[in-house]
Amino acid sequence: MDQVKWIGAVVLGVALAFAGTAWLTHTSGYSSGFETGKAAGYQAAADEKAMAAWANTDQGRLAYELAQAGSVEKLAHCNGKGWELEKGTCYPYPVVEDKKSMVYGWPVGKSARGTPSRKINVSWFDSLFGSDA
Repeated sequence: MDQVKWIGAVVLGVALAFAGTAWLTHTSGYSSGFETGKAAGYQAAADEKAMAAWANTDQGRLAYELAQAGSVEKLAHCNGKGWELEKGTCYPYPVVEDKKSMVYGWPVGKSARGTPSRKINVSWFDSLFGSDA
């Protein structure tokens, strides 16, 4: 009878050890996954806030108008009629149609007037110190 008690105690001890190991592994994995998901959520929210802040700038509004006019894809991929990408720069070239040389552009948003009404600072130096241009 002592042998049966001893075997039962060993089996119970091994089962408790497996259960404890499984519980620790689950808890550690759950905690790690939770923290990873939480960090990813915060990062997505920060990116979303940054995008929303940019969208409210003058450049963001102009980009939105270009998107509404259907020009963003053409500008980004340089795939307008007569446009060619050379060494990372998009150049317009004349296209001959009906014996006439044509140069094509792109539709712009409603606020485009040909000349900017305000200078958009692109350089960090200009944004800090201004420019006389």
